[in-house]
Amino acid sequence: MSALALHDSQLGSFACWQAAYAELGIPIFPISSEKRPMVKSWEKLTAHASGQFALRPHLSGAAAFGFLPDRAGIVVLDIDSTDAAFASSLFERFGKPKILVRTASGKLHGYYSHSGEGRHIRPEGPSEPFDILGSGYCIAPGSVTPAGEYEIIVGNFDQLSSLAPMIGAPAFASPAKPPKQRLKDGDGRANALFNFLGSEARRCDNAEQLLDVATHYAEEQFADNLSQTDIERTVKSVWSYQANGRNFIGLKSGEGRKVILDHAMIGQLAKLGGIETIGVYTAVKARHPGKDPFCIANAMAWDDDIGASRRVMQKAKKAMLGLGIIHEVRPASKRHGPALFRWADLD
Repeated sequence: MSALALHDSQLGSFACWQAAYAELGIPIFPISSEKRPMVKSWEKLTAHASGQFALRPHLSGAAAFGFLPDRAGIVVLDIDSTDAAFASSLFERFGKPKILVRTASGKLHGYYSHSGEGRHIRPEGPSEPFDILGSGYCIAPGSVTPAGEYEIIVGNFDQLSSLAPMIGAPAFASPAKPPKQRLKDGDGRANALFNFLGSEARRCDNAEQLLDVATHYAEEQFADNLSQTDIERTVKSVWSYQANGRNFIGLKSGEGRKVILDHAMIGQLAKLGGIETIGVYTAVKARHPGKDPFCIANAMAWDDDIGASRRVMQKAKKAMLGLGIIHEVRPASKRHGPALFRWADLD
């Protein structure tokens, strides 16, 4: 049975695909529904071991499977974005791949011939959502996960032996960080993952995409495996902030912040202090979203993000105090300076 014929028939078990990939000289191994290896020592995979895995009942029916890019002579451009324009810009830069795979989340894997590239997660920073997968493992075409299928949409399996190299590959040929520099248990891995995902969530369409980013990051950055349960728990927490418009993780004060207004509160503010008080409230809330005390000085009226008169500032402060939106934690005095306030709903 040829690999191409198997692909056309859409057979989705590890045992079937193992034989097809073996014809191409690429050993594969089973992957769990959480996209983690189901076997130990996968990084030392041999063709013989791959064949033995296919004979084991608890592994043979796995719907997803992975391969080792460097061992297969392949480097994968992993585009963690569904933006077609962004993908096109990467292809213009690195060359158009002969084989293009659509992932379960609708993103893209471009296949090139291996030229010594290592594994680089976000090599140009969080704002450029792509990875270079020249080592480690990668989910193989034909795999099926709870989110969908990995399928070739450009090219075919027969072209794996004639891939073109990635343009500019030497820039990514530096060795990966040694394990001793990667985070271990007790080094703040959970906080590092949470903060990283906070910025990444703003570029994801759903929690499934964020989980994919989290899995890659944990694999690259952590010397000790972080349990899938811990990864999923962190993803769930971060995505809840993102979905509710409260993802301010990693942002500077005021940067990109959203202020959620209660419908009843808007009416009460406008009735008590005038419509302009709503603008003052949103500006102050954006500046000071947390629990730390803050001042509402009349001089703030001339700031660009407020643009109100001193009279409006005074009315807004009085209205927010009267409605219990804020409360005074320190009165104004010559010794300590202006009055300080806190948001009542964050106490």
